[in-house]
Amino acid sequence: MRTTLDLDDDVLAAAKALAKAGQTTAGRIISDTMRRAIQSGLADPAGPPMGSPTSAQAEPPPSAYGFVSITEPGQHIVTADMVRALREELGE
Repeated sequence: MRTTLDLDDDVLAAAKALAKAGQTTAGRIISDTMRRAIQSGLADPAGPPMGSPTSAQAEPPPSAYGFVSITEPGQHIVTADMVRALREELGE
């Protein structure tokens, strides 16, 4: 579906960079990101009326260092300690 959105410059740049790295489109990146937000309960597809506060605005999701992690069930967040241990194991 085609539509017009007003996106912040940094958001569009990030979507384009992810799209290029993943050999897909910025639209697909944005759709997938929003779908994950809906599935994790961070967004309601029905949505509140325009201009009304949302529960996401009232209570921001938990974050680490300012970033909200988005993981699918069964996936794990890779920590710096995990990377360090793997590098030591590989002799780097």
